[in-house]
Amino acid sequence: MSGGGEVRARIKSVSSTKKITRAQELIASARVVRARTTLERTAPYDDEFVRLLGLLDRASIPFDHPLLAPRETIRRAAVLVVASDRGFNGGYTGNVVRCADRLDDELGRAGTETVYYVIGGKAVEYFRFHERDVAHTWTGETQNPSPETAASIGSFLAESVVAGSDGTLTGFGGDVVPGLDAAYVVHSKFVSMIDQRPVSLRLAPVELPPEIVTTAADRALEPEIDDVAPALLARAVTSHVFAAMLDASVSDSAARRAAMNLATNNASELLDDLHLRANKERQAQVTQELSEIVGDILS
Repeated sequence: MSGGGEVRARIKSVSSTKKITRAQELIASARVVRARTTLERTAPYDDEFVRLLGLLDRASIPFDHPLLAPRETIRRAAVLVVASDRGFNGGYTGNVVRCADRLDDELGRAGTETVYYVIGGKAVEYFRFHERDVAHTWTGETQNPSPETAASIGSFLAESVVAGSDGTLTGFGGDVVPGLDAAYVVHSKFVSMIDQRPVSLRLAPVELPPEIVTTAADRALEPEIDDVAPALLARAVTSHVFAAMLDASVSDSAARRAAMNLATNNASELLDDLHLRANKERQAQVTQELSEIVGDILS
């Protein structure tokens, strides 16, 4: 292929790529808006849960409640990793996995065995490629998180912590699995369209908000707090799982939009350089042809 033909072929190829990245950018932008709307609509629900958790008076709930009191020794802990099912989002999944690795190192130094649960096909591929054990995986949940899936995961983790590392329960595959002393979630937190930060949070035992102070007169609960607390704490775990999945969904789309925007801009710059190169080659070719014509005339 001649030099001019090669440049034209590259221009055609880069133009096609630019159309794809631009379309992906627009799709990601629309998904960010939708995911943020869903996240904002669930915020009042989470705020109410925080208020209800604040009603749990430590005088009424024993400190050794499995979903409330941290164990002195954590022998086994679950880490729920929420990543992405798709690519084209820069280092999104890699950042989440590295955050999980840091948590794993921290737990390992304390002598804790880590049990992984993974949401997102890309993270599943990472763990499989590095031959790391995963207790259970979910795919197809990162674009439109399902409340049912969150409820299933949250209920299982809550039951596992209630059972403790000395107990057992039925796992997702129907097998009997050992219980847990703690459960954590690692996901990307949406800060802005250009800032998504991987974070790790403890799901269980549930951490009560210290800033909320209530008295007996503030309570309007029926049945008694001792009867309400176990179900409320288990529901809090589920709520935090769903909130993490929603936050990760917004972050995923935002990261993909940023990556596709950068790819589109790079394609535009490359096209400008290729068009300039094509024009120079065309001008050189015309100049050469004119020189040959003049030379034939003069000879």
